[in-house]
Amino acid sequence: MSLGVDGVAVLADLHWLLKESEMRCLVDAEQWVSEMLFYANEDWHNFYANHKSAQPKTAEMDYNTIEPHVAKVAAFGRALIKKREFYRAAYFLKQIKDESSYDRFMYYWAR
Repeated sequence: MSLGVDGVAVLADLHWLLKESEMRCLVDAEQWVSEMLFYANEDWHNFYANHKSAQPKTAEMDYNTIEPHVAKVAAFGRALIKKREFYRAAYFLKQIKDESSYDRFMYYWAR
């Protein structure tokens, strides 16, 4: 029985959510997504792997393309959040919160 669900699209969305959750230290979301990926149909994983290998690589924003100070503060703030030192993280992230939507999210998440 087919429900008409595009497994490749579902897995692409789950992989995106996993990356975003991990990057933003949303550990409950990261766990949930990992579990959904674990239990997803094996055929979906095979189709997704074939689809992904056929797609051209797209440039993603990384810390090499942004100002070194911003990258340094963002990495430190993220490390503090992972250690659950939210007040310290908010203190440092406040100086870069207007650099990007990611930096703004991390600042408000720490608060």
